[in-house]
Amino acid sequence: MYSPILYGDRTVALAKFMPENTALAGWLEMALNEEAENNALPLFYVRHDKNFLRFRVTPGNMRATKYLSSPKTLTKEGLTKLFQYCCNNNT
Repeated sequence: MYSPILYGDRTVALAKFMPENTALAGWLEMALNEEAENNALPLFYVRHDKNFLRFRVTPGNMRATKYLSSPKTLTKEGLTKLFQYCCNNNT
């Protein structure tokens, strides 16, 4: 369903990875948001191209907007930097 984003043994975010044209069901969005909120984590929806070279990242909850204010297309390096930023600034 979703992937915890780990740095060391610490979860710094939750992400739902899916093919680029996938739409989420409302119940899934609610369940993922509840899981993220219960754990005080940012939630990101990450849609990827077939080669996993380009990622359309959308913030999934208010905590995620602290790190990414609007949907952005990122490279693999950019996605890694986003998650590192979550790790370094998670309060």
